[in-house]
Amino acid sequence: MRKTRLTVTIIFMVIVSSFVLYAGGRSEESPSAEVEQSVLRYGEDMTEITTVDVYKSTYNEAYEIGSTMAETLIGKNPKTLDLEPLLLEEMPEISDDGLLYTFKLKKGILFHDGTELTASDVLFSLNRFYHPDTASLVSDWFDSYIVGVRDVQNGKADTISGISIVDDYTFRVALERKYPALLSILASAFYLIYPEEACMAAGDEWGKTVFIGTGPYSLETFEPSEHLVMTKFDNYHGTSDGVDKIEILNMSSTTQLLEFKAGNIDIALIPANVLVTYTSDPELSGLIHDQSLMGTYTLFLNMDIAPLDNPKVRRAVAMATDKDSLSEGLLEGNFASAYSFLPPGMPGNRPESAAIEYNPQKAKALLAEAGYPNGITLEVTATEGSSFVDYYTVLQQSYAKAGITLKINMIDRGSWFDTRSSGSIQAYIFNWYADFVHPDNFLGAVTVGNRKFFSTGMSDQSFQKLIDDGKTISDAEEIDEFYFNLERQLTQEMIQQVPLLYPKSYYLVSDRIDNVWVKEDFLWYWSNAQIVK
Repeated sequence: MRKTRLTVTIIFMVIVSSFVLYAGGRSEESPSAEVEQSVLRYGEDMTEITTVDVYKSTYNEAYEIGSTMAETLIGKNPKTLDLEPLLLEEMPEISDDGLLYTFKLKKGILFHDGTELTASDVLFSLNRFYHPDTASLVSDWFDSYIVGVRDVQNGKADTISGISIVDDYTFRVALERKYPALLSILASAFYLIYPEEACMAAGDEWGKTVFIGTGPYSLETFEPSEHLVMTKFDNYHGTSDGVDKIEILNMSSTTQLLEFKAGNIDIALIPANVLVTYTSDPELSGLIHDQSLMGTYTLFLNMDIAPLDNPKVRRAVAMATDKDSLSEGLLEGNFASAYSFLPPGMPGNRPESAAIEYNPQKAKALLAEAGYPNGITLEVTATEGSSFVDYYTVLQQSYAKAGITLKINMIDRGSWFDTRSSGSIQAYIFNWYADFVHPDNFLGAVTVGNRKFFSTGMSDQSFQKLIDDGKTISDAEEIDEFYFNLERQLTQEMIQQVPLLYPKSYYLVSDRIDNVWVKEDFLWYWSNAQIVK
């Protein structure tokens, strides 16, 4: 591992003078040493990032920033995503029936304000995460089955009864039912642990002007939607060999690439559909990196909105979707065509899960059987500036062959969540990355239970029953078999969605920077970034 190189200017002056003055003697002081701080600069679209409190955001940008300053009880290895203790001495002890977890915090962990992390901070954080006053969207997506959580969510209790504090460093969590994915969930970026006193004192300013955690960097300045600076925390409990500061500037993806080439920022993401521009540039081609992501791009079909309420129509749309025109055409092989909503590396993903064949003529005939001999109009929604507009434009051509007219509706990014969560979007491309490595993160989070928020229109309670049953399975082979079959039911029988692509991240890293990469969960790892020249 290379050490950080700092440019140090030391001015050391010793002036010895013997002057006899009428009013006495005077000595000249030596100027103090000046050290140039090392800074990592990154351009990112922060237009909608008004808070770095991950309890109140669903944006990837907020997660990667917030989790650099605050931490979860359990961490994920940045290379493998394997679980490992972070704020804990060791992984928790689990009772034989799988219903009681005992956690022991490391002693001496300090928050950025100098206070020590204790079990009461953990209880406060989880109470706040689930409390309706916090309005955390994520708390509605994932079940944890912690006893008493629903009472807090419904306003019947102020504290989670299933979390009991044994002493300052020990606490227990009781579950209503067995849930082996709990540890993976606790390692997710939306379960950060905050200091109780500081968070309470900050009130509505938490995540804006005030944000305190135990992470390797602390908040220096934040101008919401514009600019953020994090400073290295000298009393960090773990290993931290990173730069002195991380500076994040608001800019579009196009501007990022221009600023990178000009040498004004150190890292930048490259949209896959413009990658060839940079691979053919001799100045930049050697600086390009890539990372396979544990995620999927899929076309969501709202089963509530006609004509998609007809299963034959949904099957016709699937058969008319030429995903290879995206992967091999638009993206020039930089993404792979998807055969399952579950991504490679996730239990339940199997290559033999053959996707519905692309056959526009059969799709056209199926539409006629469904009562649409003249075809249908399918409305998709995209945010302004989204690269998905290019995807839709390509798909328009394949859909036209089946008698499907694809209409693209544009809305501003700020309206996206409100519009989608109203359940009124007929169809859209949905990209989802693994917050935790368990298929429930995909099949449980975005289907029946959140039918309105994700505009799926799914209401099949028998499917929900299967999702609930899957949560209790602990045997690895059984998990793989169960979710393989459940995914096929979703995408090949019900056809609520059409898996399109398995994404990769392509990004540029300046040759003056080392130890920076995009992780498989699509979050930057920059906590130990170093300047090499």
